[in-house]
Amino acid sequence: MIVTKEINVDVSKKNLFRTIVAKQNDCNSRFLKVFLCNDGSKIKIPSDTTVVVNIKRADNEAKAFSGTVNADGSVTVPITNWALVYDGIIKCSISVLGTGDQKLTSSSFFIEVESIEYG
Repeated sequence: MIVTKEINVDVSKKNLFRTIVAKQNDCNSRFLKVFLCNDGSKIKIPSDTTVVVNIKRADNEAKAFSGTVNADGSVTVPITNWALVYDGIIKCSISVLGTGDQKLTSSSFFIEVESIEYG
């Protein structure tokens, strides 16, 4: 089973939407479909760019994971098992890497990793 949460993430102002909730130790089942915005206006991401989700866990370890650009200009990125190992708040952003040295990174947003009851 795959769960995809759709969100708008801004590149030029704070993202103040409700914290996203995910369950600890979920694996290969949670994704974000992200529409990047510039001050609230959606930005269409070109299909030839590379996108990553940057994640910093509660233990201060950080990694980036590849995503995909969708036909509608949004991006889909995974909430990986690595991100969901510990309960607590993880800090995330989306980076778009264009040709040459172009890079655009969103403002931060947060995912609350809820602890598991069993297993």
